[in-house]
Amino acid sequence: MKIRQLFRRQRPDDGPRLADDGTLMVVGSSFDPGVADSVVIGQIADRGIDLTRPMLLRHHLRLPDPLAVEEARRIVAQEGYALRVDEDEPEDDGLHVRVSRPQQVTALAIAQERSRMVALVQRLGGHVAGWDLLAAR
Repeated sequence: MKIRQLFRRQRPDDGPRLADDGTLMVVGSSFDPGVADSVVIGQIADRGIDLTRPMLLRHHLRLPDPLAVEEARRIVAQEGYALRVDEDEPEDDGLHVRVSRPQQVTALAIAQERSRMVALVQRLGGHVAGWDLLAAR
């Protein structure tokens, strides 16, 4: 064994890498703020989706301009989120932004993250369209 191998940090195998890159499938979503996240999570579980497996939580936001997008990118990066601007969406009500990260799926965790996104976009002059969960096929 080489000396470099002795000091190389071992990383545990934490399963598949989850990214908003088109390789995952949507297993559930909520775009109606009147429906509780716990109800949506319950419906997803009732369909037989294993909520203990790795999932990617993706928030859909509308932000007014590129400056707001860059400020959002700076803030969410501190919490481990990746941000993508959806160039294919019409800009009539702002820029469509997707913010995503692997997330433990519980109704409480989803509700907390949704509340954080609402607070963020309100500060930046935008709004939250909804969220969805993605998993490996």
